Amino acid sequence: MARPTRIITAITFILLAIMASAPAVWAGQPPLGLSVSGHASQEFAPDQGRLVLGALTLAPTSAEASRQNAAVMELINAAVKAKMGEQDKLKTLDYHLYVKTEWDSRTRRTRRAGFEASHRLEVTSRDPQALGAILDAAVAAGANIVAGPVWSLADPAAARRQVQVQALADARAQAESLAQAAGLQLGQIISMEVDGAEPYHAMAPQRAMAAAAPAPPETSLEPGMIPVGASLRCLFAIAPKP
Repeated sequence: MARPTRIITAITFILLAIMASAPAVWAGQPPLGLSVSGHASQEFAPDQGRLVLGALTLAPTSAEASRQNAAVMELINAAVKAKMGEQDKLKTLDYHLYVKTEWDSRTRRTRRAGFEASHRLEVTSRDPQALGAILDAAVAAGANIVAGPVWSLADPAAARRQVQVQALADARAQAESLAQAAGLQLGQIISMEVDGAEPYHAMAPQRAMAAAAPAPPETSLEPGMIPVGASLRCLFAIAPKP
């Protein structure tokens, strides 16, 4: 009859071992967490601007339209380069040569009215205030296509990082306030997810044709400010206060 006694003794030993190891098991569990979303936004002054300039010419033949366009663009190119700074950039955006058609109300048919040639340049200036002078010079040289301006930041990533740090500070401030209100102790960040919006600010493109009124001298273009926003989600460790 000694066997049941040995079995009970073994079971008791196992239960005592489990109870002794319980604190270690709970210590290995993930700590309690507080999830908070942080947000921040800041406006930055643009440090560069883009402007599209070009010429549209119409002639009876494709060769004549192309020749006239090349002559005007040579003047525009020279005028723009004369106003550009050392860090400014100029490139051809696109070139098109196509048949120009129009509706003939007498014959009620579409007829060929000639050929159109268009050539557009994109100038990027590191001095946003200089775009007005560049625009004036291009129009004076014969430009009848104008689009922009578009303002931007030369290093948008640096601005975004700056705002993300502010968003983290907002998340931590929220977590500290909530933990204090709940009587808890705030610990380190367990995990973090970051979202960031690309800064963007632009004016609607406009196209000025040759028949439009000439641009006034000393055109002033106001860059305005570029908003940059960032948000993130943080999971903070929390525990009862000692």
